[in-house]
Amino acid sequence: MDNTQLEYFVEAIRAGSYRKAALSLYVSPQAIAQSIKRLEKELGIQLMLRRGRGVAPTPLAFELFPYAERLVAGFSDFAMRARASTAPHSGQRTIRLGVTEAPLRGCLFT
Repeated sequence: MDNTQLEYFVEAIRAGSYRKAALSLYVSPQAIAQSIKRLEKELGIQLMLRRGRGVAPTPLAFELFPYAERLVAGFSDFAMRARASTAPHSGQRTIRLGVTEAPLRGCLFT
């Protein structure tokens, strides 16, 4: 299970369809469907009921939804904090070193 699968699952329930979820996530509806199928297979449970051309969450999906939603938010917070820690304003400084070989060959510095 990965964060993308959970993100797609959460958005599919929020949006009410794979098509609407795909539009908001800028992916294809097939990507949403395949990801959720992989998640179902991995967990050994059915999350979505296929009804003709549409889908509906199972009662278990509704039960698991708040947990998945918190995990997705946690992944997002983690990524945001990780990116912020490498930003120039975080107090870290970048030191760049250049090494030139020819003029100093054979010299030792003490």
